[in-house]
Amino acid sequence: MKMQYMFVGMVTIALSLALIGAPTPAAAQEQFGFVDLQRALNETGEGALAKRRLKSMFTKRQTELDERQKRIKRMETDLQKQKGVLSEPAFAKRVESYRKAFVELQTMYVQFQRDLTERETQETGRILKRMQAILGEIGQRDRYTAILEVNEGGVFYHRNSLDLTNQLIRLYDQRHPSKQGKRSSKRQSKKSGGGKAPSWHLGKVRPVL
Repeated sequence: MKMQYMFVGMVTIALSLALIGAPTPAAAQEQFGFVDLQRALNETGEGALAKRRLKSMFTKRQTELDERQKRIKRMETDLQKQKGVLSEPAFAKRVESYRKAFVELQTMYVQFQRDLTERETQETGRILKRMQAILGEIGQRDRYTAILEVNEGGVFYHRNSLDLTNQLIRLYDQRHPSKQGKRSSKRQSKKSGGGKAPSWHLGKVRPVL
């Protein structure tokens, strides 16, 4: 009798473990997709073209700031040389001009950074809105429970077969073609050797002084 109870107990434990490990019908239907929007922004034709426009704007603004900063440094050097040479009123006037130019440079720096941020938000916002619509269609068509962004910090691993980035890029370029951007994207891919795409974000204008 004791052996029979032990046998029943072992069968019960085995069944319990099997039930714990077995997926429920609902869980078996769950399917998650993953997308790298950063790479999609880099590799779609429109994304590459928008990045090139932003890069041009960034370079132009940075050059203007650099030239202004060089001018102010020359003014500072001249002030040090003329400190004991000019009269007090004349020197005070030069100092005031220097301070005014310095404030203008700081104001320009803040405005340039604000302009770049707003322009980048506009460019990415338009493209990401279209990408979101395409991902919604993919999700409904292939019955995904959710599609997660891999760069948000919460995804540590996913199977390559569940990565929808290439599919997103292909569909986006089909619906929103950009020949100039596509050529730029191909050149960038060859230059990077097929590795991870660089950040689309251009960063901040270099601080002044």
